[in-house]
Amino acid sequence: MLRLPQGFEISTNLHEHSRRGYNDQSMNTNELIWNGQISKSFLKSKTLVVALNFYDLLGQQSNYERWISATGRSDTRYNSINSYAMLHVRYRLNLFGGKVDTEGRYDKKWGNNDRRR
Repeated sequence: MLRLPQGFEISTNLHEHSRRGYNDQSMNTNELIWNGQISKSFLKSKTLVVALNFYDLLGQQSNYERWISATGRSDTRYNSINSYAMLHVRYRLNLFGGKVDTEGRYDKKWGNNDRRR
């Protein structure tokens, strides 16, 4: 995560899907999936977070799946939008009256506090 001026934060992740072992070489693929997010916290307690997430920035995610087992094979193609953006608005309620964590340890993806720091 990169903290920018005026309370903006940028984060990104990168992972690769690799398919191997098929006789059909068009099925042996590597898909590099890059996702990104820009977010900003609002209010004095930083309990309102607005985030814009971008999925598959490189446009490499495929829309097919092949499963092979001892009893058969299944090819599935999906009608899907693989690269897209999504706007998230989150408000954290402090229902128990405890101190709100404003130290940046809040895990934006899962909503858990990161106790490792």
